[in-house]
Amino acid sequence: MTAKIKERLISLNYQPVAEDDWLIEYMMKVKRQEILNYCNVGEVPEELEHILIERVCGSFLAQKAIQNPQNTESVIKSIKEGDVSIDYAALSVSPLSLFSQMAASGEEEMLCFRQMNW
Repeated sequence: MTAKIKERLISLNYQPVAEDDWLIEYMMKVKRQEILNYCNVGEVPEELEHILIERVCGSFLAQKAIQNPQNTESVIKSIKEGDVSIDYAALSVSPLSLFSQMAASGEEEMLCFRQMNW
């Protein structure tokens, strides 16, 4: 599962490093338990593994953005040297909100696997 998570992170232009392993494992445990609790099942169904991967990646990237916000908040559009001027490209949606959406994705699909708990 960790390999799939790292592959997804790479597809999102984030190159995981060895120091990320602990956080990836932690987020995987947290998000797995969220799905188990929501669905009232003992293990994550195979059909929901892609949701687990997406949620882990979203939480992981959100945590990274919180730790280092200057890398995700804005992109420099132009720099002028005379009379010093820096313009930032405005993003219509912040990366942190996108990561949060990823971390909460798949609720509709999880409904299909939700069981009553007596």
